[in-house]
This record gives sequence, structure tokens and C-alpha cells, in this order.
Amino acid sequence: MNKRVLVLSNMYPTKDYPTFGIFVKKQVEQLKGRGWLASVVAIHDPRSGKVNVVRKYLLWMFQAFLHVLLKGKQYQVVHVHYVFPAGIFGLMAKKLWKRRLIVTVHGGDIDKMARKNERIFNWTKRILHEADHVICVGHGLYQDLREDFEVEAGKLSIISMGVDQQIFKPRDPEAIKQKLNVQDQKVILFVGNIIREKGVLELLEAFQNVHQSEPTARLHLAGTHKQAAFLTEVEQKLSDLSIEDAVTFHGVLSPEDVAEWMNTAEMLVLPSWMEGFGLVALEAMSSGTVVVGSDVGGLSVLLKDECGIRVPVKDAGKLAEAMENVLSDDAQVATIQQNGLRRASEHNSEALLDKVIAIYKGELIDEQQTETN
Repeated sequence: MNKRVLVLSNMYPTKDYPTFGIFVKKQVEQLKGRGWLASVVAIHDPRSGKVNVVRKYLLWMFQAFLHVLLKGKQYQVVHVHYVFPAGIFGLMAKKLWKRRLIVTVHGGDIDKMARKNERIFNWTKRILHEADHVICVGHGLYQDLREDFEVEAGKLSIISMGVDQQIFKPRDPEAIKQKLNVQDQKVILFVGNIIREKGVLELLEAFQNVHQSEPTARLHLAGTHKQAAFLTEVEQKLSDLSIEDAVTFHGVLSPEDVAEWMNTAEMLVLPSWMEGFGLVALEAMSSGTVVVGSDVGGLSVLLKDECGIRVPVKDAGKLAEAMENVLSDDAQVATIQQNGLRRASEHNSEALLDKVIAIYKGELIDEQQTETN
């Protein structure tokens, strides 16, 4: 059997941008480990700005067009990450070379991109309908595709990108705290893009309340500052709240470094306004770290059944209350840690890859087996 797959994605990491779409790269590497020959045509530059975005998308689309036209015949499967515009070239391969088209929906392609205008919405719907199979990384996306895009249930599966439990696992927190020089701190961690939609301003407001009641609490944020204007707003917020000395921005960290910070943290806090799945929450749970997150999207499902703590979106008061509870209620923390570890084990990336490969081969998968409990 021909085990060649072409991966088209608008996110893929490089040495300069090591976390940009890293979950796609991890899946590609795992496929190669299973004997698949995987070629990738992707955008490697996360920088925003109208000129840069137009340039990088035009170059990528030209590369994808040429690759499918000249080399598409050699692949058994074309796997598209993010529906539009990558799915256009996936459809091209399907029609030109009769290749199997798999689309993974991650969230922003449905919540944001498809809602920009009617033309993109219709293209997104067409790609989803003509794909051989569609993978959703979370339950909320599954419902959106069924209801808003009218995709039939028989061609949908809920399969997260999974967590690498060789990296994200419980370790000795005291040893790592010494290494990171945070022995005297109660570390509160945020991992994600430093943007408004991630609830960063609400997090700062909530943290001020927590810091007043627990002076050893420190907020550490790991992620990219994608918007200069918003960074200025964040700096002003820090000044207004008088918490500059208690908040540290680390920029982009490697997965190994993130795993260490998760093991030092009292909690990971994700006050996102929307979240397709919430992979970073799963990574924290796999590390034995309590997650406090907004009750939205994939986080609503991941954190239910006392696997984490869910709070209303955009509610700094409730967020602060939940954070203070984690710092004061050891019994609740122990329960959540155990439940979180169990949930994380259900998302082991190697086990989930078995299901992706079965979809590549056109083998039927029991719907219930694809869902996160």
C-alpha cells in the first residue's frame, strides 16, 4: 500500500518560530515514525501585518498549487489542517488526481475565518462537504459543523491532536522550582498568544485580587505578543493595577520548557473568549497541574467532571474566586489532579494517531470511540 501523505497547513514551526503550529509538526513526525512518507507545504511565518500576511499567503498558495499540480499524483492522501484556503488545494488534488481528502478543523478556521464574509463561508462549506472525512478537535466544533455547515455525521470524527505524554508528565516540582529560581513563589501560569481574545486583561484583573490575598503569588505568561497596540494596553493595565513586579512575560518557550513551568505551577489559567479544543489545558492536566479555564468550546468538555475548574467567560471576579480556591483547597486540588491525569490519558497522541491512520485508509471508525468522554 502507498503510504504517502501531503500535509497542507497555514501553520508549521521553524527554528525561528518553534511553537507556530507545533501540533501539526508533531503529528507529521509521528506519521513518519509509523512508516508514512509525509511532505509538508505550509506557512512558517506567524507575523501579522497586512503586507506580510498577503505576501506569505500568496507565496504559500502558489507553492501549494504547483506542488499539487506537479506532484499530487504520488500521494495516497492529502491532509489539510485549517479549512480555508488550504482546502482549495486539497479539493484540487481530489479532483485532479482522485486522492483521498482529509480535513482537520481546529477552531479559528470555523469561529473566525469562515465568518469573515459569505464567500469564505461558502468555500468553507464546500470544502467540508466534498472532503472524504472531517476531523474536529473538539465537541463544540462538531456541533458547529453539523448545525451551521450541515456536514453529515457519518463523515465527522472528534479526535484531538493529542498530548505527548513523554514530555508532559508529572515530575518533582521542588527540583524544577529550584532550577527556575521560583522556590518562594506560588506560580500561576498562562500559556498562549498575548491577545485580547485569550482573556489576558481579565486575567490581570483577577490576578490583582489573588495577589492581594496571597502576596507570594506570581503570574507567569508564556506566549507571543502578536499585536503591538494590545501590548501597550497590557502594559498600561499592569501599571494601573500596580502589579508590574508580580507579573513576568517569558515570550515563546519550547514544549520542554513549558512542561517544566507547568510542573512548578499551582495552576494553569486559560480565560479564553473562545477555544476550539484547548491543547495547552490538556498538556497541563497531563503534567498533573490544575487548570482553571473559561466555560467555552473545547474547554467546557475537557474540564467537566471535576477535571478542572470552569468559570464564566469575561468574568474577572469569578476567575479570581476560582484561582483563590485552588490556592486554599488542597482536597479539591488533589481530586482535580487525579481526574485531569485520567482525562489526559484518554488523549495520548500515539493512540489517537491510530484513528487518524484508519481514516487515511478509509476504514470505518465507531463514532463513540472518537469522542472525548
